[in-house]
Amino acid sequence: VDGTLRMHGTGSEDYFNGGWYALPDRWDAAMSLPLSGALDYSLPFCRTGGYRLFLSDKISFEKNIFHSIEHGPEGNRAPADYTSVAYYYCDRPPESAEKPTNATTGVYLPDTMMLFPQLLQMVIRGEVAVKPAWLYPIGGDSFLFTVSDNAAVRIPLEGVPAGTYRLTLDYIKDPAGCEFSVWQRQTQVSEWLDANNPTREREQKSGLCTVKIDPLVNTITLRFKAGDGRNWFGLNRVILVRE
Repeated sequence: VDGTLRMHGTGSEDYFNGGWYALPDRWDAAMSLPLSGALDYSLPFCRTGGYRLFLSDKISFEKNIFHSIEHGPEGNRAPADYTSVAYYYCDRPPESAEKPTNATTGVYLPDTMMLFPQLLQMVIRGEVAVKPAWLYPIGGDSFLFTVSDNAAVRIPLEGVPAGTYRLTLDYIKDPAGCEFSVWQRQTQVSEWLDANNPTREREQKSGLCTVKIDPLVNTITLRFKAGDGRNWFGLNRVILVRE
């Protein structure tokens, strides 16, 4: 405030009173609270917009206020793109103000979408048990499935723009790992893969297959072949890269 540090930094979850990101019923959707809230929330786009009203804790200044946010957990150690806008109410309008234009208000659409299991509204077929676990530095829980033979898990892709994407599957190989493949509706789009391995290891299958998303087909389905002692599958993330 006026060139002097006046407010100690805090986490964005605390600052906007939204709770932890990407957890059910926390900061996981647009919401409106009395003094704060979220304009939108999209996990595939890694995008949100939070706001806070300073009423009883108003900030007085004479020359300027610099308001910033960093990520990483500090020092911007993780790359991110932040923009902040502040509205100040005065007894007279500003002498000059830049009017918004299409060039200055464009919305960036990333070509890579990351889907985390913990916020996906999955649909199951057959016998499927799931256990969440924080196993890897991916920013969210892994889902560990115990499945029956011919079981399936359908993953929604709603919110992902229509188009053609290369699918990368971030999953886990394990001594109890089963076989699996990727489908879209009744069409198989990947070969059968084996998640069985002597030790538990993280696997990132880049360019596993091509998926096409449109208003009628906007899901992928993991189908499983399970047998004695091989009825396990671990999912970390689904990554889509637009072609």
